[in-house]
Amino acid sequence: SNAMSKLDRIRHFLNENKSGLAIVSDPVTVNYLTGFDCDPHERQMFLFVYENREPALFVPALEVARASSVLDFPVFGYVDSENPWQKIKAGLASTDIPIIYAEFDNLNVTKFQGLQTVFEGRFENLTPFIHKMRVIK
Repeated sequence: SNAMSKLDRIRHFLNENKSGLAIVSDPVTVNYLTGFDCDPHERQMFLFVYENREPALFVPALEVARASSVLDFPVFGYVDSENPWQKIKAGLASTDIPIIYAEFDNLNVTKFQGLQTVFEGRFENLTPFIHKMRVIK
């Protein structure tokens, strides 16, 4: 599918930049890459694109069924009473990644500090590459 080739471009970028993971947090970018459209409002939503394993989408619990029906890779979620960062850490196959690309333009302090409790690695900015992808089409 078209979405797969976009994800492949992210994987290629990760490979070139010696990184194992990209974290997409902007709902517009998630939709662009996967075809899944969601506005999580104040809740957390992240697409985890690994360089060498299948991606995973983390969404509010009420979106899990709808996302799972659209996507052909794992979807997991959390309810408001749960700590989303603990759920992410428990739900991902790998969090031990030295360099992680994330959408700096979309990461508020809460999201960034939360992700830093999950991942040990250094964060780099994915936003310029996403902008370039969207221009090239």
